Amino acid sequence: MELIDDEGNLLGVVNVVDALVVLLVVAVVAAGLALVLDDLEPEPDPETATTFVTLDLGEQPTNVAAAINEGDSHNPDGPSRLRITDVHVTPQDGNARVILRVEVTGEATGGGLRYQDAPPRLGRALTISTNLYETSGRIRSVGDNDGLTIEQTTVVLRDQLTASDAEDITAGDEIRVAGRTVATVDDVAVYATNDPTRRDVYVEATLNTNSEGGDRRFGGSPLRPGSTVSLPSDGYTLGARVERVGGGLNRDEADVLVSDTVDIETAERIAVGDQATVAGRRREERPLRWGKHRQGQRPGRGRMCVRGIRRDAHHHVHDGPGGSRHARRGRSRRR
Repeated sequence: MELIDDEGNLLGVVNVVDALVVLLVVAVVAAGLALVLDDLEPEPDPETATTFVTLDLGEQPTNVAAAINEGDSHNPDGPSRLRITDVHVTPQDGNARVILRVEVTGEATGGGLRYQDAPPRLGRALTISTNLYETSGRIRSVGDNDGLTIEQTTVVLRDQLTASDAEDITAGDEIRVAGRTVATVDDVAVYATNDPTRRDVYVEATLNTNSEGGDRRFGGSPLRPGSTVSLPSDGYTLGARVERVGGGLNRDEADVLVSDTVDIETAERIAVGDQATVAGRRREERPLRWGKHRQGQRPGRGRMCVRGIRRDAHHHVHDGPGGSRHARRGRSRRR
């Protein structure tokens, strides 16, 4: 059999021209499919890089602060994503001050990365959006550490409270904000004032502080003598002045002599061994009756002197060279 017969049929079956047309169509279709399939192939993922930033969310409602946790993540687009690695919460004006350490991943660039088309530079605002909350903050530092520098800092705080609030403060109290313990009361010293309804309160507390740039910070501000710290509890709120940082109450004993003009009946009731209390706490022990009362200018009243040991006198270092003792000459004492 001839390959092409007299009528131009290939192998006596298909016209040569028809066969060429079919081959041309097949070639065109194959080329088109190749182009389409090439376009459908995904581009390779870009190379990524990771860094860590400290993100200051500022003041947040306590319900939002309570929802923020380590491990929360946000994927805005493509290779850009972030993940919370550490959370620091402190009280601020009835709400919560929130500082985060965040792992930021983005497209690698020469010596850095791009997160949502820009580098994670200082001062830049970043948004975190999850199924539970959406918030934003500004970058305060950039580095390699995945955690915040949290320290337990002992301080002495001073405030003046109502007598009932002063009585509520107890060593061991935990101050909690947004479900996290931010401070613990370690020791309390309470003193009477010239106002029978008010008490001077000294509190030794341990604060969860965040160290940054050489400063220990609590509530968004550097912690130093003279600054103010707010510690809200269920039964009371301390809006206290910081007297000392890095140490607690220095307790000792002070031998004091107290004199006052009282009625004769009161003078007769004072006896050796009496103990004074303020806000339910024992303040003095082993008082010794120093002398008989003597008649005053007003009938039925006399001058009474009592000598005793004030067992919880303390020094607070911040008041100047040598410190100052709360019990001092000329100071009025109420019992």
